[in-house]
Amino acid sequence: MAERSKAVRTISALAFLAAIGSCYALIPGAPPLTPQQQVAKDASEKMLMAMIRCENQTKDLLADPSGFDPEPQGKWIALAASEDRYVVRFKARAKNAFGALIWGTFECTATYDGERWTAEVRALL
Repeated sequence: MAERSKAVRTISALAFLAAIGSCYALIPGAPPLTPQQQVAKDASEKMLMAMIRCENQTKDLLADPSGFDPEPQGKWIALAASEDRYVVRFKARAKNAFGALIWGTFECTATYDGERWTAEVRALL
């Protein structure tokens, strides 16, 4: 359980840094980011893009995408991360064959090839 809360805090911190970095860049006359700040901003933006790609890929796999309702990204668990590959686990509600919304757990591996993100998603039982 401690690993999950640490991963949730990490994802939340990355999303927060991306938001702050994006807002900071819009301030006229703001000093440039330090190298450490730029690395953190780039990493958080990549993580956010990976999560968006995972969400879209999961939705594309469903028979009824309109019923897709993922939990907030701040609750997603980062299982592995490198510069261009992220593995995340998250929960979402989706419609089953009978039209009922049920919760499911998904694991997604998102990879960046230098031009675009691709994702592989699998449902966990």
